[in-house]
Amino acid sequence: MAIQALKEIGKGNVAESEMQIILKQLAKEEPFRLEHDIRLAPEWIRIIMRKALKDKINSLNWKFKLQFPSTI
Repeated sequence: MAIQALKEIGKGNVAESEMQIILKQLAKEEPFRLEHDIRLAPEWIRIIMRKALKDKINSLNWKFKLQFPSTI
């Protein structure tokens, strides 16, 4: 759905507010689904989706660290 929304808006026409909405929606997706969809998207959309994937992975890592703090 995000890919279609971005295609409709068009390359170079994505406002910051729209970008934040799209990134927020992509953050709800499972990382493996984002990885799959990235392969199908045009390059300019892949860049946006990779940012969402990176943010998602960082978020999951942070949650993991909170659940299992290092004992060292």
